[in-house]
Amino acid sequence: MNPLLNDAQRQFLDGVQDAVRELVAPVADEIDGSGGIPSELFAALGAAGVLVPPAEDGDAVLRMALAVEQVARKSGALASVVGSHTVATSLLGGDFVDRAALIAGEKTATLAAAEAAAVTATESGDDFRLDGEARMVVGAGADWLLIPA
Repeated sequence: MNPLLNDAQRQFLDGVQDAVRELVAPVADEIDGSGGIPSELFAALGAAGVLVPPAEDGDAVLRMALAVEQVARKSGALASVVGSHTVATSLLGGDFVDRAALIAGEKTATLAAAEAAAVTATESGDDFRLDGEARMVVGAGADWLLIPA
């Protein structure tokens, strides 16, 4: 038991550990070997509250870190995708984003990281035009890409 966590955080951690043991452990070697993540696994992790943990008392970042750490104990590849999805989903906003589907794992989001000044955004009417390169995209098959520009 971690004495630094309050009761609600410990309960959340216990639930994440159960989900990882049940859902991730049986397929971890396959995921890490192939890099592919079954969509039904992502949806099951969403249903278990692992993808975008509910925040209580301003502890959203702590809960995200706890969830990603537990996933990483079984699968580094999956932890990278879960971490990127969680951060991207937390940052995405607007009426065009179906956050409920992202939280549930029915849709996926990821960060497309670029080196400094590698991607620029230029206004083009009501939209933006992106130019440049994003050399590292974790979870490149995502429904939503969050590209810093």
